[in-house]
Amino acid sequence: MVWGLPDCTVEQVHRAYQLHLRLRSRKYRLAEELAQTLLEDYSKRDWTYREILVRVRELRVSEALDVADLVAKCMSKRGCRVWR
Repeated sequence: MVWGLPDCTVEQVHRAYQLHLRLRSRKYRLAEELAQTLLEDYSKRDWTYREILVRVRELRVSEALDVADLVAKCMSKRGCRVWR
């Protein structure tokens, strides 16, 4: 259940609900953590999808392609360029 304030717009409530659904997903939480780790450990702003995929596979994550795709999206949101 998502609660809203009287002055919230429909878009704000929708974004909050979407974020809530994402955070319930184990894959999404893992991708967020991995994206943060990559940004902290490496001081580069340009990444290739292959580099991300290699890092995900090093962790032996099941469904590595899904997690790598989510990591790429998270890193793009944080201002990195991800080349595919």
